[in-house]
Amino acid sequence: MTVSGNGAFINVGESATFFTDQVNTASGQLDIFNGASVEVNGNNLTGSLGIGKGTGNGILNLDGAGSRLTVLGDAGAALWLGDDSFANSGGGSATMFASNNAVIDVTNGSGLGIFSVGSRFVDAEAYFSTGASLSSDLIWVSIGEGETSGKLKVASGASVQANSIIVGSDGLLTGSGTVIGNVQLINGGMINPGNTPGTLTIDGDLDAKDGELIFEIASLTDYDRIVMTGIADLISANIQLLFTDVFLPTTLDNFELISAGSLIGLDQANFSVAGLAPDFLFDVTFSNGMLSLTALSDGRAINEPPVIWLLFAVWAACASLRLTKTQTTSKNIQLYLLSRLQNIFQQLSVFRIAA
Repeated sequence: MTVSGNGAFINVGESATFFTDQVNTASGQLDIFNGASVEVNGNNLTGSLGIGKGTGNGILNLDGAGSRLTVLGDAGAALWLGDDSFANSGGGSATMFASNNAVIDVTNGSGLGIFSVGSRFVDAEAYFSTGASLSSDLIWVSIGEGETSGKLKVASGASVQANSIIVGSDGLLTGSGTVIGNVQLINGGMINPGNTPGTLTIDGDLDAKDGELIFEIASLTDYDRIVMTGIADLISANIQLLFTDVFLPTTLDNFELISAGSLIGLDQANFSVAGLAPDFLFDVTFSNGMLSLTALSDGRAINEPPVIWLLFAVWAACASLRLTKTQTTSKNIQLYLLSRLQNIFQQLSVFRIAA
């Protein structure tokens, strides 16, 4: 179904409406373009719009200034990307794209407004870009017991707003836009800021003590950041430092990863490093509202041997030279030593190039 053009309007009355079909297997699509508006209104009921359920695939597209999707109900409202109404089926998907100042509003009377991405049985992804916005009371990203996943990407210039944003098992919050509200990670929910890499802004608190933060680091100036206004709780959080693009930090390189009003639990967070050899040393501190990573050693590529092994190789060459000294002329000794050292430095050059 496509609704397009300034002034175009559809009102869907009463309770739930689903895009895939009611038999739970076919696929469906709802497009709201060029200033058009769709309203799902549950009078004295919970207003509910579902995109994708069961084995079907659902797609929701909003594009253009004035394009608007409103889900409201006197007893609560919900927009579901992925529906659990058929507990014995799954394998479908739900995808939503909102761009160019399109607006999604999930509101309520006395109940709760919910925007849900992903369920126990349906994978779902939601993308907000170029000024698009979402307003709701509660945002769920992959809350369920199944093996499916949910992804909410808020690109630069876009925003989502809710009192609470909860990211659960196999759920991912990513992008370089703005999240307005308190963010909580549960059951291993993840945040990967930016757009490989970039900065995610959170206007609120971050409770990451049951989740994972992934920071991609590509250079001294190009790396992921979280900029937030509230409290960052990192008690028992898993924080992965992912070095990419063959970037090797050097001693005293500094990276400002999280800007926060305050921070707790830094000494109880679990840090891991990917993309470098395991002997990389670093320190993490929080001072003046900034969580900073400082390199205490030079980073090496995973396949590069430590310097100590190269020195050992030089020593071995010299030892071998001493063993054969009585059997070799002086000129041959010089050529032999030169050959062994050239071989060692060629290996070092290969490792550097591979890094």
